[in-house]
Amino acid sequence: MGGSTDETYSSSIAIDSAGHAYVAGSTSETDFPVTAGAFQTSKKGVQDCFVTKLSPNGASLVYSTYLGGSENDNAYSIRVDTNGSAYVSGRAGSDFPITPGVFQESLAGDEDGFISKFSADGTALIYSTYLGGSIALNRAVSFISAITIDTAGNVYATGPTSASNFPVTPGAFQTTLKGDSSTFVTKISSDFSSLVYSTYVGGSGYDNFSIGICIDEQGNAYVTGYTKSPDFPVTPGAAQGSYGGNGDAYVFKLSADGSALAYSTYLGGSSDDTGCAITLASGNRAYVSGYTYSSNFPTTPWVSPTALHGDRAAFLAIISEDGTFFIASNYIGGDNESKASGITLGTDGSVYITGSTNSTNFPVTPGAFQTTNHGGFDAFVYRTKFAMYAKSSVTITKL
Repeated sequence: MGGSTDETYSSSIAIDSAGHAYVAGSTSETDFPVTAGAFQTSKKGVQDCFVTKLSPNGASLVYSTYLGGSENDNAYSIRVDTNGSAYVSGRAGSDFPITPGVFQESLAGDEDGFISKFSADGTALIYSTYLGGSIALNRAVSFISAITIDTAGNVYATGPTSASNFPVTPGAFQTTLKGDSSTFVTKISSDFSSLVYSTYVGGSGYDNFSIGICIDEQGNAYVTGYTKSPDFPVTPGAAQGSYGGNGDAYVFKLSADGSALAYSTYLGGSSDDTGCAITLASGNRAYVSGYTYSSNFPTTPWVSPTALHGDRAAFLAIISEDGTFFIASNYIGGDNESKASGITLGTDGSVYITGSTNSTNFPVTPGAFQTTNHGGFDAFVYRTKFAMYAKSSVTITKL
């Protein structure tokens, strides 16, 4: 899906109940395929976002539109509600299309995050707002790497910010920026006019950023990402209470009102580790996928492989409801580099993970669609299923 003049990258996909696929990403192409009557039918900047809705069989475009201003704009996440409205988030520069009456109508920093909600037919923006601050040590940059929505249409957004005046709300868990950059979690009202809550979550180190978010039925937000902070806020009794070193993944559960961490844990060894995607199973067990360079990444002995092979491996980690122990954790990879970027669960309890690898011995199964690496980095789809272990049935050693 793309034009013929330059480059197009997709970054996120969502599915509605009828099987339509909604894809968001970024394009530099002037002839990217758009549909008649779509919200924006021509490219305005060096790079614009795009939003495309495909028919259930993938044979036609229901709608396809650009979304952007005169600068570089990137879309990172897309979700769709029960009415067929697509919600898109990312990063934007000046003159990005914003609707009147929303929380933030003007660009505050060098680059701000954005959230846009489209009509079901893709012809109009229902709401669109910036989200960011203006004061930073260097450039004031905020962007929204992931969103999710609840049944009322409220949007939960997360990402990194370097702005010390990023909009936070009174009584939020953390109202000041502690390092050069921090993760933020923001819940914005269904009409985009106000913040239900907004908080920083970070330590004093550099490169605190989040990549994945999901919510439970009570409105608690679960977030994963990356931190170089040895003082990232973790909770007593966390599965991993101390910083592994050189950059760790983290996973936290934020209360429904944004005022407290129900739990927060590091997830990593002595080298770089990053959490990229998160989803929930029954009982609010968090399933996290990402990648690690650590030979001592916290694995569990009852799930293999437990040793790193190659420079970088994908990982799957399952975290208990209270965040106090890892139910299961293992490497996924071969003799070179692998990275997981997405995760979802099947109705039968299977875990599906996607990512990329340049390993020639990545664990593939007999009869799979493609059993050999075709050169460079190939995409992979990995499915696994295993029994859950009760906490009482295993000995847990906290890290």
